[in-house]
Amino acid sequence: GWNDVSYHGCPQIRTPNIDALAWNGIRLRRYYAQPLCTPSRAALLTGRYPINMGLQHSVIYNEEPRGLPLSDTLLPQWLADLGYVTHHLGKWHIGFFKKEYTPTMRGFERHVGFWGAYIDYYKHEKAYLGPTRSPGLDMRRNLFLARNDTGRYVTQLLTKEALEVIENHPVDKPLFLYLAHLAPHSAGPQDPLQVPDKYIEQYRDIGSTERMKYAGMVSALDESVGLVFEALAKNGMLSNTLFVFTSDNGADAAGPNANYASSWPLRGQKYTPWEGGVRAAALLWSHALGPRVRAGGDYEHLFHITDWLPTLYQLAGGDPAHLGDIDGVSHVNALVGDASPQPPQPPRTEVLVNIDPIDNYSAIIDGRFKFVAGVAERGIYEQWYPILGNVDWNSTEPLEQCEASPVARVLKSFGPEPACGPSGGAAPIDCGVRDPAKACQPTVAPCLFDLREDPCEYNDVSAERPELVKSLLTKLRRYEDASMPPANIPHDPLSDPGLYDNAWIPWREKLP
Repeated sequence: GWNDVSYHGCPQIRTPNIDALAWNGIRLRRYYAQPLCTPSRAALLTGRYPINMGLQHSVIYNEEPRGLPLSDTLLPQWLADLGYVTHHLGKWHIGFFKKEYTPTMRGFERHVGFWGAYIDYYKHEKAYLGPTRSPGLDMRRNLFLARNDTGRYVTQLLTKEALEVIENHPVDKPLFLYLAHLAPHSAGPQDPLQVPDKYIEQYRDIGSTERMKYAGMVSALDESVGLVFEALAKNGMLSNTLFVFTSDNGADAAGPNANYASSWPLRGQKYTPWEGGVRAAALLWSHALGPRVRAGGDYEHLFHITDWLPTLYQLAGGDPAHLGDIDGVSHVNALVGDASPQPPQPPRTEVLVNIDPIDNYSAIIDGRFKFVAGVAERGIYEQWYPILGNVDWNSTEPLEQCEASPVARVLKSFGPEPACGPSGGAAPIDCGVRDPAKACQPTVAPCLFDLREDPCEYNDVSAERPELVKSLLTKLRRYEDASMPPANIPHDPLSDPGLYDNAWIPWREKLP
């Protein structure tokens, strides 16, 4: 969640390596993902809004015989055409009922990871959602089940694989490494928070067992970031690397798979179109992209998860015009250039948050304004979630740990002393003044928010701007008219891993 990295201003969880990258790179302050895992990953890899792929409602369950349409060309395929060696490590979650939907059939030369929604961090299993509740192994090396990896903590396993990719990669060949960690996602409702004790010790003062374990899971992820960054430097690749860190949705603060993450002070959480569900942490770092990127700072333009594909493709030497009919836009011209004070023009001024005809909600951002109609998940996640546990707002730990982090040590070799921000973190978001008379009731009537003055979505200003409301309703209708219907289908009993030696497989095309 927004509040789970210390560079956003809350010192409760320390993320020193991520912080060092953020303070010495570009912090995407208005970055938006989708409300859930599958739609975000599909948008990232295709550059298309989920409504245009039938992926606008819920996720692809392990038990569903469907996947991201094969008609879509994915980011690794575009980059392979430019000569890149492509690796996928970690979570897939865009379908695996047939082998042609799996990573090595969709542009990745090598894959180590899992194909479904989530797994146990040690057993690498996920239970079938049918009557048998059969446990199913979901860990692969390319197309083959990785039974020998069972018992290894998955964050550490994926990190080790990433280090081996980097260490064995010829420096004269371009590399695309997509490291999609499970952490800090829940491991499932039975035992959601799994982490070795060594990552928990520094968080005993939090007071909440759940939040303490979650913090440890985030620290394991942060450690991974530092180790990967060090490996790039050691292998002589860092000076020509673009390093991106991002999340696929907001905090899962409550609900059946809650991991006790935090999007405070934003409204809502994962599953919802509120800021707490879709405004995510994101940054990029590079010393190869000119003075503006090297100088670092806050990037205030709207940036949607669909924008990564055209942006990365252009940075890799491709022409975004070749990408066809996509929804993403390239930010290269705004990001790269001289460090003049003249602000670049915004690459996009509008973001379609989502249109879900099953839950019957829609949301769109136009400049500083956001329009929301209807609610997701029957409205049970609409509130503002407080931070769980104790917070020492005067703590200097984020600053001290950032300055001593592996990333900061590596950055010292690039010139000036690396920055770690004011006391290790920025000021938390200022929500402004809450006017009870302007409370939003999206099931009664659409709501409009001025995100510049009201980032926490307190005050509905639709009555003050009726023409803008009318215009945004028209835009949403156009998007919906051009969209695909949701592709969700019933679960297939033949997917039950109990039928296949307790393993999740492409059950409509058996594999080893």
